[in-house]
Amino acid sequence: EAYEHGGKMAGVFTVLGFFVSVAMVILENS
Repeated sequence: EAYEHGGKMAGVFTVLGFFVSVAMVILENS
């Protein structure tokens, strides 16, 4: 249970970090 929850959180942060990186690139290039 704890491991699965941790995995979900890690996945969420990975996706958030990815979107933030993409947003930064788009903003810098605009």
